[in-house]
Amino acid sequence: MSSEFEQKLEKYAEVILKVGLNLQPKQRLLIGGPSVAYDGISFRAAPLVRIIAKKAYQMGARLVDVIWTDEQMRLIRFQYGPKKSLREYPKWRIDTRLENLKAGDASLGIMSPNPDLLKDVDLSVILKFSLFLIKHLKPVSNLVSQFASNWLVISTPNKAWADKILPHIPSNERVQKL
Repeated sequence: MSSEFEQKLEKYAEVILKVGLNLQPKQRLLIGGPSVAYDGISFRAAPLVRIIAKKAYQMGARLVDVIWTDEQMRLIRFQYGPKKSLREYPKWRIDTRLENLKAGDASLGIMSPNPDLLKDVDLSVILKFSLFLIKHLKPVSNLVSQFASNWLVISTPNKAWADKILPHIPSNERVQKL
């Protein structure tokens, strides 16, 4: 028997797919798009991603694919990578999103960032990288703004946000409460 929290995640997944995303039978679903602002989906969101994938297949999705990321890798890059690397980004990440949008497939972004992850990084580094991304993602942004396909961005709770927002609640209950 699943926990109350897992049951809530199942209901959340159903609302995401049926109402928010309007996933259609035989559509492919890319979890990790349409935006690359967070590079992909955090591993912290894996329990929800798995439930969404299961529900999507039950609804008739043809393929569910996920672009994962590890936020710590972005932090490491900003801290230790050469400054010239801020003008580089894997082309496949943009191409995957473009292919998905052009095919009219569904895209789901799941945000679960650590609010303090980049607090010690020089803002000019973050700005330089962000401006580069915005420039190179213009084709993706154009298709998204033209509603070329159905897409949705949601959030999922994580410990970092729960601790920041709900410090008055016992630590072991914060994520579920959030």
